[in-house]
Amino acid sequence: MIASAELDPPRFVEQFELLKTATCKGANGCAHALMLAQHSHMSEIYSINTEDTRMSDQVLDFIRTGK
Repeated sequence: MIASAELDPPRFVEQFELLKTATCKGANGCAHALMLAQHSHMSEIYSINTEDTRMSDQVLDFIRTGK
């Protein structure tokens, strides 16, 4: 699973997109990728264990399914 946030610096988002594209070329196919709206690279992590469950829901789903 890879994640980025809408409010990240442009270079962060560019690296996220490059990584996402690169994983699709692998034998296992594309990695689960999440672009979290209304967050930055810090607030997406700080949102865990709050009312905003968008990130934690995705992490839990990834843990449960491995996808």
